[in-house]
Amino acid sequence: MIVPKMSIYQIYEKIEADKVKIGYQAQKLMPKIIKEIKQHNKFPFYKCVEYKPSSNNTHIIYFYAENKQDVEKPMWDFFTILFNGRQRFVLKQRCEFYNGIGTRAIKIYTSHFFQRYKERKYHNLDLSKNELVCRFFSKNLCFEKRTIETPIIINEDINKNFQHYGSSNRWVMFVTEGLCFTRFCQYDKTWKISELKDTEAILFIYTTFVTESELTASQKIALEKEYRKVYKDLYEECLLNEEQEKINKLRELSRKDS
Repeated sequence: MIVPKMSIYQIYEKIEADKVKIGYQAQKLMPKIIKEIKQHNKFPFYKCVEYKPSSNNTHIIYFYAENKQDVEKPMWDFFTILFNGRQRFVLKQRCEFYNGIGTRAIKIYTSHFFQRYKERKYHNLDLSKNELVCRFFSKNLCFEKRTIETPIIINEDINKNFQHYGSSNRWVMFVTEGLCFTRFCQYDKTWKISELKDTEAILFIYTTFVTESELTASQKIALEKEYRKVYKDLYEECLLNEEQEKINKLRELSRKDS
């Protein structure tokens, strides 16, 4: 069972061990969910189901149908709940490319983050905690709908007080509905903060959410500037990879000829 004293590495592995069972449970529920969507016939459709496998971890499997085209094949995903005393955290387990290497990552979303998300996107709409989380992920972190987050290095133009939080205040995540402010650290297999070469897992803590409309004109310009840098770097990296593939093919051909 996942407990707060575990390392990020251990938490990742515990969730990984449950994923096959979670997938099986989701497929088992799917016919019932499809039937419910057809009866409901209102979109978007959201459904959250709590699931506790033998590990005793609490996972929330959620189903989402944006329109009628999704009725027969609604999207599904899951998140994990962790309680630390009186606090409730939402966990997402991901594999992130960090320094060019696929690295274990845990994203922890605080209650404050979702409170701000509710206030700024849904105002006084009466939503359960799990449905609110489901809405955030389905709109901002859904590969099937090509809604992904873009990590942007934070600076004084984006948040003038960013240095107040130290080196962990490094990234903001640009998503479809706005901007997520985070804290970031890299770890070894324990809770010890690691050097880059020794990193076994990384942690992002999502602390608050801001809509684009709340940003100042100068903040928007700064974000656009950093956003362009991200995609420029990705484009150049793709070109390098393509060039390397060509070189590898030429080497392979030359070996065959010899």
